[in-house]
Amino acid sequence: PAFGVGIAFLLHTLDRRVKSKEQVEAIAGKPVVGTIPFRREEDKERGAQHIVPFKAGHSPAAEAFRRLRTNLQFLNVDNPPRVFVLTSSVAVEGKSETAVNLALVLAEAGSRVLLVEADLRRPRVVEYMSMPDGVGLTNVLSGQAAFGDVVPETRQEGVDLLACGPPSSNPSELLASDTAQRLVKELRAKYDYVIIDSPPLLPVTDGALLARITDGALLVVRTNRTT
Repeated sequence: PAFGVGIAFLLHTLDRRVKSKEQVEAIAGKPVVGTIPFRREEDKERGAQHIVPFKAGHSPAAEAFRRLRTNLQFLNVDNPPRVFVLTSSVAVEGKSETAVNLALVLAEAGSRVLLVEADLRRPRVVEYMSMPDGVGLTNVLSGQAAFGDVVPETRQEGVDLLACGPPSSNPSELLASDTAQRLVKELRAKYDYVIIDSPPLLPVTDGALLARITDGALLVVRTNRTT
């Protein structure tokens, strides 16, 4: 029995995965502003598995995103953040799905929202939104197109989408450019909220570069996966 307890204690000690909200806050030194449950099938819109069916009522996922919306509005009552980056430590933590549904729940409250696909290396937002990706952010940042020419209407009321656009050989340089700063300033004037999906922070610098020219970043942490 003692040997069994020892093995269990050793495995627990070596397990570096994040398991609780309190653990995240202790590591980051920042408050957790929202907790989204792992979604059941009824929390997913039929035909669009990554989208929460907010209009269908009060599922656990829908209510969790609504609480996140409220918490964001109270982060700074006098000057709440309106332009922010969604990122994570590594891939497959749910940042793109979170970005999509955060944009939808903000629009549900009557806000005009722009969702920007700035993960120029592994874009997922356009797929989740079932939208084309022929032109988009890379065209605007490289001077090939104006913002107003590349933003199509989405099926989601109140939400516009700036897709990724054609692949770029220098994504970090594009996102660090003066053009990117000017674009963010322009978007801030056009929309109530701008949600920017970026690559994970550990593999590349894109997310950190974007956080510097916005109101900050929301870091998505997946319990029992993120170390």
